[in-house]
Amino acid sequence: MDFPAGEKRYLDISYSPYLSVENEVKGFVVNARNITERKKAEEQLEKSQKELKKLTAHLQTVREEDSIAIYRIVQEALNNIKWHSNAKTVNVSLKITKNHLELMIEDDGIGIKEEDLNKSNSFGIIGMKERTSFLGGEIEFKSLFNEGTTITVTIPINPESSGTGSSNN
Repeated sequence: MDFPAGEKRYLDISYSPYLSVENEVKGFVVNARNITERKKAEEQLEKSQKELKKLTAHLQTVREEDSIAIYRIVQEALNNIKWHSNAKTVNVSLKITKNHLELMIEDDGIGIKEEDLNKSNSFGIIGMKERTSFLGGEIEFKSLFNEGTTITVTIPINPESSGTGSSNN
């Protein structure tokens, strides 16, 4: 892997003793893995999370408890991307119209299998689905093997349509 001069690189280094037949330490074996791409992806995820916090704070058309649910959906998606996708790039976008909010989270990772979306122990996905339903919205997962995943959440922003709306009061 070629790196431009002066670019920061990250290595995971481990040492193991090399023993003789008599169990005497003869030297050390050093194993170094380049984890630069993973660290860059983690930094991008952290940046996206910070941007999301700023954006969530500015959502004046969405009630506070709805904003928290939206934030938690994105947070869970980003955590899933971090731990499971091997993505190098993540894009989070939020579009607000007069009647709805559309949240899109895209990555270029390994994708997610259809059966994993419905596993009873996929708590993060279950939580995203439940929060979306609570908000009166819809969530869609699109994924292609080794091409990434797109999660689209569409939520109505008028109180009558929202799961937390005051129409029941």
